[in-house]
Amino acid sequence: MGKKTYSDIIYIYSDFRGFGHFESKNNSRNSYCSAIIEPLIKKNKTIVVTTFTYTTKGKFDTVYTPTNLGVLNKWILNKYNVERSEHPIFSYAGIGPKASIILNKIGKSAFGRDGIFDRLYNRNVVFLHVGRPVKMGNTVI
Repeated sequence: MGKKTYSDIIYIYSDFRGFGHFESKNNSRNSYCSAIIEPLIKKNKTIVVTTFTYTTKGKFDTVYTPTNLGVLNKWILNKYNVERSEHPIFSYAGIGPKASIILNKIGKSAFGRDGIFDRLYNRNVVFLHVGRPVKMGNTVI
């Protein structure tokens, strides 16, 4: 049997809308997000999530411009050690030892040569889909 290899980078797509009825005083959005991210960080993994703005107006700032996506995407931007890519419409956030993979001028198209998927393609990356069946749609795939 060959040697097992484990991924160092985890690309997470999440949709927490279905978890809303579980939210209570003791189960906050923060606890959901922490429960997913913290164990991975403790294992020295790098997490990559989308932080798209979908806007072409105003000035984009990697620190202050909010994402127009979901709970985990917004939560991760508030972590002290997050990196965020510079693309004004299709930005990504990264946490962990290899978070810099999303930095340094991702291409103008955001998805072409030297874009995030080009950078992740030949690496041992895992795609983690949380909260919504893939068959219901995911434009990344």
